[in-house]
Amino acid sequence: MLDIHVWAKGPVSEVTRNEPDTLLERDLGADGTVFVTRRYQVFTDMIPRLIGKGISFVEIGGNDEIMVTMLSDGEIKVPEGARTLFSYPLPAEPSTRRTGLTVAVRKLHIVLPALMTAGARLEHVYDY
Repeated sequence: MLDIHVWAKGPVSEVTRNEPDTLLERDLGADGTVFVTRRYQVFTDMIPRLIGKGISFVEIGGNDEIMVTMLSDGEIKVPEGARTLFSYPLPAEPSTRRTGLTVAVRKLHIVLPALMTAGARLEHVYDY
């Protein structure tokens, strides 16, 4: 399946309106909104845009914890709400480090901006 269901809070209908291949599925009132969008890199690229516009996540693909990989020039300080799974220099580019983290979905809107502010780049959000 190429789609993923996402439960989020904030101005979901307004923010997702201009996102390609994204449909609102269910308004849960004060509990948020469920929307459907494309998986893989489309969703990975969308996440920072949504966070930047006031969205926080409750569940992604039915998961309350998710794996992300970040790229950085060195070791990264892991914020609360995340846990390091692995970290290694890229074989083809040893000056770049890949770090895999598990992140509480409800903290994603705090963890990702903190990592990116510290200089890390979001590589991928594993939405399964």
